[in-house]
Amino acid sequence: MAAKSVLRMSAQGQEVKHLQEKLRFAGYPVPVTGEFDSRTHNSVVAFQTSRHLKPDGIVGEKTWTALDTPPGKFFTCGTLRITLETALKMCPDSPRANVEKFLPEILVNLEKRGLANETMIPLAIATTYTETRGFVPLSEFQSKYNTSPGGRPFDLYDGRKDLGNQGAPDGERYRGRGFIQLTGRANYLSYGHALSIDLISQPELANTPSVAAAVLCEYLKKRESKFVQAVNGNDLAKARALVNGGSHGLDVFSASFLAWSKVA
Repeated sequence: MAAKSVLRMSAQGQEVKHLQEKLRFAGYPVPVTGEFDSRTHNSVVAFQTSRHLKPDGIVGEKTWTALDTPPGKFFTCGTLRITLETALKMCPDSPRANVEKFLPEILVNLEKRGLANETMIPLAIATTYTETRGFVPLSEFQSKYNTSPGGRPFDLYDGRKDLGNQGAPDGERYRGRGFIQLTGRANYLSYGHALSIDLISQPELANTPSVAAAVLCEYLKKRESKFVQAVNGNDLAKARALVNGGSHGLDVFSASFLAWSKVA
């Protein structure tokens, strides 16, 4: 078999088309034009980085070999392919089994809501990781912030009008659950209505993988324009605040989100 040519910026022709097809298969939505333009160059650099190659944008023997080598387990979301390696680098403390099990649910729900793009996918992964660390739906733990000394579990939430709670036992019944910690009667009612699920009488459903993923993605969809504006402005603090109202977990969120650009 003839050796492939070394390709770089301004190259043209059938081999460039072949390169672009390989990049698309690897998850980089570059147009197949036969023109080695800046977008193709940037995609090559991103691919080289993901495979721990010198990120010089020049397609030589090592890069061709990597493009011809299956990347291992991957997931699809729209036209994008997310390798398990990428997801694990974004969620370094999460068990591999949890990422493999729950990420597909999130990606399906992102695609369903038109969020299958290179802004909202990493936002969803980074948010899930920051909120749960284990990449698994979970219930809020008792703490001094939700339970008074010697009090009933989550009694500090019982009368919270801002959460729509109507007194005991609403605090415990509608405590935080899922990938994004859905909290309060009002939120359970609102998201239950949006998803056509009765979360008021069955709040524990918020911890099932399919519902947890749907709630997360519905939340992101409602604030999509604000998230896009924050990311385009390189304001990850604002993006994080859109989820938790402050800066708690900002360092974890930022590191996770930025890992996408390094390995995706």
